[in-house]
Amino acid sequence: MLLPSCKIRKIPFVFTTGYDSATVLPERFAGHPVLNKPFSAEDVGRTLQTLLSRH
Repeated sequence: MLLPSCKIRKIPFVFTTGYDSATVLPERFAGHPVLNKPFSAEDVGRTLQTLLSRH
């Protein structure tokens, strides 16, 4: 699976979903950024800026 490999290698990633992220994402990914659909270009920019500032 791709996501565990990213987490192990400390490669930043963000989830996008149209569902309630609290119920559809596994517990091990709690705390990772989530963009809930629909989202704007500004939302993407803010999320990526936050994500990259952590690494």
